[in-house]
Formats: sequence, structure tokens, C-alpha cells
Amino acid sequence: MLPVPPLPRWWILELTEAEADDFCRHLDRLLELRDKSEEECYGKELYIQLLLAEMLLKVNSLYRSYHGIANEDHDRNRIYDIVNYIHRNYEEEILLNTLSRRFFINKYALCERFRDVMGTTPSQYIINCRISKAKELLADGYTVEYTCGKAGFNNLSHFSRTFKNKVGMSPKQYQQKNIPRDGSE
Repeated sequence: MLPVPPLPRWWILELTEAEADDFCRHLDRLLELRDKSEEECYGKELYIQLLLAEMLLKVNSLYRSYHGIANEDHDRNRIYDIVNYIHRNYEEEILLNTLSRRFFINKYALCERFRDVMGTTPSQYIINCRISKAKELLADGYTVEYTCGKAGFNNLSHFSRTFKNKVGMSPKQYQQKNIPRDGSE
């Protein structure tokens, strides 16, 4: 899952009256099609899918315009590719130089662009991803030692220190607090 870019009020999409009317017309058409039988409207399902696709494209276009997101923002897409790579490979050692070479971007530009898009450094993002996975594993009942390795940490004391710094409690304390008792969930 891709994170939401750190845009101010990213959940907002203000519409003009004409844009709102256009969406209302689309919704009315969808409701009209929904109530018709296949005999009354040959290809009803396809029409519905086309209307929904058109609405989604309009929403996306308006959103991008409203928030000033360029249509050809290759750097943003590259950062999302890097984020996906991190999510797939968090167990392994991920170095800035490796990301730089793998995604054909200068490491200084990578750090700057990553911070612009994600709101944090690549290193902090990797740590947060690993801590998130560790919390999941600990809550599932895995040992601290197993979790340390599976979450991409190669040193138990470093893992414990980092976990406590990020979460506010040790991995063991977190586990005891988050494992369901008496078989209930």
C-alpha cells in the first residue's frame, strides 16, 4: 500500500458548482442504469463500469490539479518505487548507496526528494517500516529474538534500543501488552 503524500489537507477536494453538478449527473445516470434490466439496457454492466471509470479519472484529475501535482512527476513515482522496494525488502540491509544505484538517482537528490514526498528520510522510513513489522510479529506471539531478525535488525540490543525509542516500551513489554489473553481476541 502506498502512503499518502504529505500534502496539506490531502483529503480535501474542493469542487466548483459546475464540477459538483457534473458528478451529480454521473451519479444520477449510475442510479438510473442500476434500476434497469439487461433487456432494457444492453451492456448495462459495461456502461456502469465506464461511468465509474470516467468519474474516477475526473476525481483524480481534479485532485492532482487542486493539490498542484504534476502529471509527469517521475521523481514522485521513483520515490514510490523506492518505498515499494523498502516494503518488499525490509528484512535485508538497505543502504542509501544501494537505493541510489538501483533507482538511478544521486543519493543527495534521493534524500531531498524522499523527504519532500514522504516527509521523512529514507533511513527513518526504513526504521519505521521495520518497527511496524516488529510490532505485528510481537503481537502475533513471536519471540523477541525471532522478531529482531524477521524485522530486518541484525543486532538484538540495537533492535531493543530502537524499538523502545520509537514505541516507548521494550519489545517484551509491548508483546505482553498486546497479546490477547485467555484465547480471546
